[in-house]
Amino acid sequence: MLTDLMVMNLPEDLQEEVLTITEWLPPLMPVSYPKAKTLIYAWRQLSEEALAWSGAKLVTRIDGAAYRKNPDQYQSPEEKSVDYTADLWQPFAHPWRMFDQSVDLAEIVGYLKLHVGTWGKTQVARRRHHSRDRLDSLALGIQIRPINSTAALYLLGERSLVEIIRNDLKDQR
Repeated sequence: MLTDLMVMNLPEDLQEEVLTITEWLPPLMPVSYPKAKTLIYAWRQLSEEALAWSGAKLVTRIDGAAYRKNPDQYQSPEEKSVDYTADLWQPFAHPWRMFDQSVDLAEIVGYLKLHVGTWGKTQVARRRHHSRDRLDSLALGIQIRPINSTAALYLLGERSLVEIIRNDLKDQR
């Protein structure tokens, strides 16, 4: 998703932010419960700010097995204080479809910040999707795998929200 060349072409403040994210979420390292919770809250806010106006959604879930098996290692709260039957902890199933089986979490954070966040503010996207081409049935799903700092990506709907964002950003240039 984000290559070194892409990062080098970013404004300096964004370069620093991307580097901070990669330090905060080192590849293939476990993700603590507090970090996963922070991601969930941040991505919920991003969904409201960058996608909700178009009807599209960003849905985040967590594979909770690591938290249940090793709560001390992952700084997890006691199991009795977490409702593991809630949607947040459930896997994506039909009608969701797999888009990518394993993506580094830091790459996802960068993609969401640079692509989804930017897309939600572009004139092209606003003109196309505010009322004319609503995206009400589309969503991007992220299933966080805390055991190795990766996630699986899922799509919901007939069209690909990822492709729509990519095309709109390309047309904005």
